[in-house]
This record gives sequence, C-alpha cells and structure tokens, in this order.
Amino acid sequence: VYCRKVYDIPEMSRTSQGRALANLLSFQTGEKIAGVLAVKDFEKEEHYLMFATALGTVKKTALSAYGNIRVSGIIAITLDEGDALIDVAVTSGKDHVMLGTKSGLAIRFEESEVRAMGRGAGGVTGARFKREGDEVVAMLVVHEGVNEGIKVLTGCANGFGKRTPLEDYPTKGRGTRGVINIDANDRNGEVVGMKLISDTDEVMFITHKGIIMRTRVNEIRETGRNAAGVKLIALDDNDQLVAMARLD
Repeated sequence: VYCRKVYDIPEMSRTSQGRALANLLSFQTGEKIAGVLAVKDFEKEEHYLMFATALGTVKKTALSAYGNIRVSGIIAITLDEGDALIDVAVTSGKDHVMLGTKSGLAIRFEESEVRAMGRGAGGVTGARFKREGDEVVAMLVVHEGVNEGIKVLTGCANGFGKRTPLEDYPTKGRGTRGVINIDANDRNGEVVGMKLISDTDEVMFITHKGIIMRTRVNEIRETGRNAAGVKLIALDDNDQLVAMARLD
C-alpha cells in the first residue's frame, strides 16, 4: 500500500501522456498498480479494506491498520507465488462481496464470512474455479441496504457485455464456484471487468489502443444472467476492451 495526497498529483489535460507513478511512489521491481482508493479518514470505526487476488483469495483488514503509511509503502497482503492482487475496496463489515472470473462466473457471499486479519496475512479462499486457468478479474462490493435498482454491468474483451439485475445473482457463499454470469465464448471474449451501476449512471469504456467511449447506462439493453449479451462498443481491428468506469 502506498499513499499520496491528491494535491501532490499534478492535474493534466485529457490528451496529455501522463506522469510515471514511479516519480510519485517508491515501487519495487515489477510492481504494478492494482487499485486506487480515495480515503478521507483511516480511523473510521468498523471499516475494512477487502482485497481480492487473481487466484481467488480474499482478505479483510481493518482500515485503521493502514493509517501510518511510509513513503516506501507497507505490506498489505502476503501473496502466494504466481498470484497477484486484482482489486481492493472499502467495506463496512456488513456488505456482500461478488467476485467475477474471466471465464464468466460470479461468486457472491456475505462479507461476514471473511474474518478480519492482520496486514501480513495471506487471506482465505473466496472463489473456486471450474476451468483450469480461470482467474478472478473483478470484485464488487454490494453495500448493506443498497440493492434496489442496482444492476451488474459485465464487459468482455471483444466489446460485448450485458446489464443484469443484481437480484439475479444469488448468495452462494465464500469458496464456492458461483453461478454463470456471461458466456465467455469466441464472440464475446473473456470477461475484463464488472461494475455495479444504476439506470441513471453513465459508463466509460476504455480500449487497449487508448480509445474511450462514454454512454448512458439505460442505452444498454437489460438482459438476464444466462443471456449472450449485446455489443457495448465497436472496436477497431486488433483492439480490445480493457476497462470500464462508472460515472454516477
């Protein structure tokens, strides 16, 4: 974990190349950013950081444990060889967590199934995989009492995806294989991301070649969990969808 105040980071125009994060943070060799969080108060009572890794491990640690961060960073989670952190989110202790895999599965469980651990702990099993080579690519946190009108937006590498009601995803428990989210077939490609959205939101789709498309959520047809999905963005040859961002 690294921490910088927002005003330490220069503001730039949309078309600028950006500034290397290595100039702001003391990265170790081969280290990459897995998630960015805006935190105003590290001393919030009963708030946690929930971590998810590519091989299906989840870990929960009190937010206050990360209050005193050095310039060189501090240990956030101990990873097994070959594993990598894919996302981190702030939780209340009473939320639900959903993990999405690149082969199109979704695992939803109650946050209370993950006990709080110290910073150096490795975590527990959050997802098990049906297919060899599958991995977690997205983590969603469903906050307590915030369910009505919420949809799950899933995006696949070939520009296809879908908008599905949150209630279509049952709570199966931590460490299960979950349920089908979308068919990651040759047309759709592998899942690259999932977002919780409402009908009044907008989303941005970002491609490998640096193209951004912005659209209203209600322009994406709503479908069930077992549907094939619809086209989210038209891609140029040899381009792929790599990320999505929600604008509320």
